[in-house]
Amino acid sequence: MTMPLPSPRMRTRDLAEIGRGYVALAALASIAGFIAQDVLARTLFRDAGASAPIEIASSAGETWFILGNNLAFFALVSVLPVVNILMVVVQFLSLGRLAFTVQELPLDAQVNLLYRHTVFEVVALGAAVAISYLALFAIRDYANSEVRDTRGLLRRLGFAARLYVLVLACTVVGALLEGGAVVHL
Repeated sequence: MTMPLPSPRMRTRDLAEIGRGYVALAALASIAGFIAQDVLARTLFRDAGASAPIEIASSAGETWFILGNNLAFFALVSVLPVVNILMVVVQFLSLGRLAFTVQELPLDAQVNLLYRHTVFEVVALGAAVAISYLALFAIRDYANSEVRDTRGLLRRLGFAARLYVLVLACTVVGALLEGGAVVHL
């Protein structure tokens, strides 16, 4: 009779190591998105600079649309550990592409269009990834333990669930900032 291998309990350093991996991949994806947009712009337009006047304004309806999409995205990221890395990479490829697109604009326009809300979205995305791994490790440890510690499982899942408050707060602030962006050039 073979004994099941004991499951190592998740430690803070394990989650930190996973987080560092996600940050490295996000940085590489952003750089790749930036470079890809540069190559695409040069290939298609032969001039990547903005030449026409730009006026960007949004409405309250767009804010609610952005909020709904972001909440759904972060909820999905938070329940799909490991698979969510694909979602994170695509998100940061897009961020790099958008950073290239606004680079010719004045700094205040860049901040209004892209960077001021992105900070909150990145924090929400990081918290959603953390939730997914906290829940995965809690359930794995519970399933592999000989003694079923339901209270311990609920305590660990409760901690992960409290991070949803951070995700919700950052998502609301980010959507309000993104939906309220007004730039006239």
